Amino acid sequence: MKRMLLVLAATLSAASSVHADDIAAYADISGTSCAFTNVPAGPPGFSVYVIHKFNAGAGAAQFKFNDTTGFFATSQTTIAGLALGTWNVDWAIAYGAACLQGDLIIATLNFLYFGGALSCANNLETDFAPTSPIPGAIALVNCDGDFESATGGVLNFGPGSDTCDTAFCGVNPVEEKTWGGVKALFR
Repeated sequence: MKRMLLVLAATLSAASSVHADDIAAYADISGTSCAFTNVPAGPPGFSVYVIHKFNAGAGAAQFKFNDTTGFFATSQTTIAGLALGTWNVDWAIAYGAACLQGDLIIATLNFLYFGGALSCANNLETDFAPTSPIPGAIALVNCDGDFESATGGVLNFGPGSDTCDTAFCGVNPVEEKTWGGVKALFR
């Protein structure tokens, strides 16, 4: 029993230092839905929200979106200070402050949909930018000015998109636990 507690404590202490930043497109402004089930056709179009969730402190991010939606992109708007590049090629966004924390809406993407069948293959997936300072990873600049990697997500579109694989939706960060809290689990 003591050995199991020690293993659990070691795991929790190692895991509590994990940085769980996530950058993805969401159907809603609160960043809770990775399924856009009722996509409106025609003008005026619709928006998706690019949100940096579980942000422990960052000043910039660099990523892109792989787009298999078939939609017509009408605009990209960054809520942040400065943006370079485009959302589907290589996008670097400075947040306007050296260190912001918490869930941040960093951009809005606007689209037009002209009808046609939609399936789980119609999605926006966050991916690393070709010029990422961390090769093969979505990059962040943390509060110390160092690069860190982040995870991405997938936003699915169309009826039934809420049943698509949403394994990357709403990634939860590791929660810190105290030793007293761990001991209380075994009382």
